[in-house]
Amino acid sequence: MGSKVKTIGEMAFLSNRLEHLDLSEQKQLTEIPVQAFSDNALKEVLLPASLKTIREEAFKKNHLKQLEVASALSHIAFNALDDNDGDEQFDNKVVVKTHHNSYALADGEHFIVDPDKLSSTIVDLEKILKLIEGLDYSTLRQTTQTQFRDMTTAGKALLSKSNLRQGEKQKFLQEAQFFLGRVDLDKAIAKAEKALVTKKATKNGQLLERSINKAVLAYNNSAIKKANVKRLEKELDLLTGLVEGKGSLAQATMVQGVYLLKTPLPLPEYYIGLNVYFDKSGKLIYALDMSDTIGEGQKDAYGNPILNVDEDNEGYHALAVATLADYEGLDIKTILNSKLSQLTSIRQVPTAAYHRAGIFQAIQNAAAEAEQLLPKAGTHSEKSSSSESANSKDRGLQSNPKTNRGRHSAILPRTGSKGSFVYGILGYTSVALLSLITAIKKKKY
Repeated sequence: MGSKVKTIGEMAFLSNRLEHLDLSEQKQLTEIPVQAFSDNALKEVLLPASLKTIREEAFKKNHLKQLEVASALSHIAFNALDDNDGDEQFDNKVVVKTHHNSYALADGEHFIVDPDKLSSTIVDLEKILKLIEGLDYSTLRQTTQTQFRDMTTAGKALLSKSNLRQGEKQKFLQEAQFFLGRVDLDKAIAKAEKALVTKKATKNGQLLERSINKAVLAYNNSAIKKANVKRLEKELDLLTGLVEGKGSLAQATMVQGVYLLKTPLPLPEYYIGLNVYFDKSGKLIYALDMSDTIGEGQKDAYGNPILNVDEDNEGYHALAVATLADYEGLDIKTILNSKLSQLTSIRQVPTAAYHRAGIFQAIQNAAAEAEQLLPKAGTHSEKSSSSESANSKDRGLQSNPKTNRGRHSAILPRTGSKGSFVYGILGYTSVALLSLITAIKKKKY
């Protein structure tokens, strides 16, 4: 491996038979990423002094009893050391020794930090309990109300301890802060569920229900970035308005953009499918990824469920989907008359450049259809355009005439919006590795 390693990829050494790991000479390494050394046979790990972060499930399913870390380490994910042998003296939890770390590291699900280090203050604990007690419980889901009440009880129990350990206090603080950061998402879920009560059997109700299910998973998932959580909150708000017949989506024209992505990479081709909403002036309001609904409910010749976004493309696709937010506010003319390289507002995704370009192709496909539909919105037309992408050779991607010529109804499922335009079933793709690192913390309270 040498001594100049700067980064290690996610799942880089997943499912091997490593017994000893010496990274002590990797002076530029700052992070052990998600599942990097998960499912091995590690008994000893030597970490570099430069290490700052150990991510989700980084050392899951090994034989570690103890882990020594340097003073630079500022974060260990709560499930980084799940399913290890641990120390019998501490209920079979891995003992993490920090050597007088200046950061207040939290205990995890299956590890304990500096067993002999006691907390020097409870002021921070008192403050966060006040924040929890100040919540408007009526705006939260019933399960979340119960969760915060149980959390309050647990916090008060910690306050009464005379020998409160720093690690256990930090564990409580970290979890409380995490779920306080999910309050807005929970409120959006609660509001959406209320709107769904009388609309569940409707097509748009089904669309909202799908989004709710994604949001419920995200509520407990610590690996989802803040920006993705905020987008989910916005998505729920918009779709709730749609079900209730109010808000921007209820007044919008929805068109479906489809693109068959073929890349020079050794990856299967797959369809990128989007629901794209434009206002009356032709500005893009919102774009929903529904690629995972393509082929939904169908089986291949061997009886297996069809997965449009296969496991090889899943990670790249999830990275590229983040660019959908960057198209908001662009008008049809700009989208159709620009190359992707000219749209500087669209973030770069170096590790998923071809998939990013494929998203753009699908957006252009939708814009071409919207250009024809908007002047005739009052006729409730569902005709698709037969346009060729203005950027068909961007990043080496080929335009796909079959996709661009009115095949939407055969590829993407549709739903109807009462008295207005056409809406499609949402397919919100989760962030990479959602299924691998879902954090079901909520069950503990």
